[in-house]
Amino acid sequence: MVPFEPEQLPDLAGVRVWIAGGTEDMIIPRANTERLATILSDAGAEVTARFFAAGHGLTSAELVLAKRWLESIATSADR
Repeated sequence: MVPFEPEQLPDLAGVRVWIAGGTEDMIIPRANTERLATILSDAGAEVTARFFAAGHGLTSAELVLAKRWLESIATSADR
């Protein structure tokens, strides 16, 4: 969710971000989540955004993929 857009983007180089969204989310539309991903990416973050056929709540699939993403970060940090 994009609560506001900063006038000047922070330097997020080297920051990894996981974003998950539901394509059926009635609270935060997909376009808003995509805008957040763009803002963070424009600030230099490495953004991974995934969308699921779900509403606003977390799904098992999201948790599984988020866990894999975190494990890949931990593995790359060990190198």
